[in-house]
Amino acid sequence: MKTLVALFLSLALSASVSARTDDGDLKAIEHAFREDVEHVTLSQLTDLLADEYVSTDQQGNKADKAETLKLFKNAKEKGITFPPVKLKDLQITVTGSTAVVVGAYTLNSDATAEHAFTDAFKKNQKGWQLVSSKEGLK
Repeated sequence: MKTLVALFLSLALSASVSARTDDGDLKAIEHAFREDVEHVTLSQLTDLLADEYVSTDQQGNKADKAETLKLFKNAKEKGITFPPVKLKDLQITVTGSTAVVVGAYTLNSDATAEHAFTDAFKKNQKGWQLVSSKEGLK
C-alpha cells in the first residue's frame, strides 16, 4: 500500500513539474514571438507554426501557414519593422498535449489601446507548435 501511495505521489509531482515547465515554455514562446518579434527568423517562425495553422485578425481576415510566412518574409525583406508590444494578463491552460494561451498586449507607442489574443498550441516531437491564433480589440 505504501508503494502505491508513493507511486501516486510521484506521478502527481511529476505532472505538476511538467505542467510548470510547459507553462514556462509557452510563456517564453509568447514573449519571443510577440514582444521580441524583430529578432525572430523565418526558420523559427516556420518551426513554430503547425502545418494546419490558421490566424484570424481583428477584421476577421484569415491566413494559413503559407500566407503568414509569405507576409513575414516580405516584411523582413522590405525592412518593415514590427511595433514593440507589452504582454499582460497571460493565462495558460495546459491539458495533455494541447494548450490555450489567452492574454492581452498594448503597443508601446499607444498603451491605451489593448488588444486581446487567444493562441492554441499542440505539443508533438517538434515541441509546442501554434495551431491557431485569434486577435481582437479588448
